Amino acid sequence: MVRVDGCGDGPLASDAVDHLAIPVSDQDRSRAFYEAYFGFGARAARRYDDGVLMLYDARGFALALGPARELVEEWDEPDYVSVKCRDPDGYIVEASWEPPA
Repeated sequence: MVRVDGCGDGPLASDAVDHLAIPVSDQDRSRAFYEAYFGFGARAARRYDDGVLMLYDARGFALALGPARELVEEWDEPDYVSVKCRDPDGYIVEASWEPPA
């Protein structure tokens, strides 16, 4: 189950997912965006040797901002609830889940 406190209003929380990796063209700009609008920055960021910048929210959810690569695919399913926003690179960031029966 995934919960979003509101697009631009709080951190992404999940019982099953503990991290998300996304490609970005400008890590500093993207870091500022995700810290300001999604609550990342609760603990010190960590940079890895491969260039990935890892951000953390208060619940320990990790967001890996990696060097930009190709956007893979965008799709929607009719039986999902979703919240979509654009990140600083113009990519659509979507949190989606199946509603309870």
